[in-house]
Amino acid sequence: MSDYRERKTGEIKSQGEWRRHFSNMSLPNAWNSDIENTLNLDPVHYEFAPKTDKYKVAVIDGAEKNSDGQWVTKWTIVDMFKEYTDEDGNTVTVEQQIKNEEARELEIITEAARERRNHFLELTDWWSVSDLTMTAEQKTYRQTLRDLPTHSNWPHLKEDDWPSKEQIKLLSKKT
Repeated sequence: MSDYRERKTGEIKSQGEWRRHFSNMSLPNAWNSDIENTLNLDPVHYEFAPKTDKYKVAVIDGAEKNSDGQWVTKWTIVDMFKEYTDEDGNTVTVEQQIKNEEARELEIITEAARERRNHFLELTDWWSVSDLTMTAEQKTYRQTLRDLPTHSNWPHLKEDDWPSKEQIKLLSKKT
């Protein structure tokens, strides 16, 4: 449902909220300019949130007129974190919150890289069954995968940091 702005006060509510406000009136499902004029409302057109820097967020801050004279969503950029006092009376600084968020992000990235590496290793486990002999290329491929956590870019690996596509083609070769 759409939002509407009351012309006199600037108050913004959803269509459902305005319907409840005007509960003594029978209103059609679809509103047109005649209904909007009768209710003294203007539609507020949704504008997408602007892009923000890391640790900033865009929040809706009312409505404003655009260059066409239409009411559109007004956005304000604010800090993602604010200093606060926890339930034990300790002050939690913005810097602590950012450090915690970065640690959480690193944990997620590391887990994803580890899962991808483990998946490739699992796909090649059959190479090491006792009745097969791995080729030198297969051994190198598996060792490269095992060594990834010691890579200088770990866990922020680029595609070039992973074993090459030629090595991955070994997955389909049988010895």
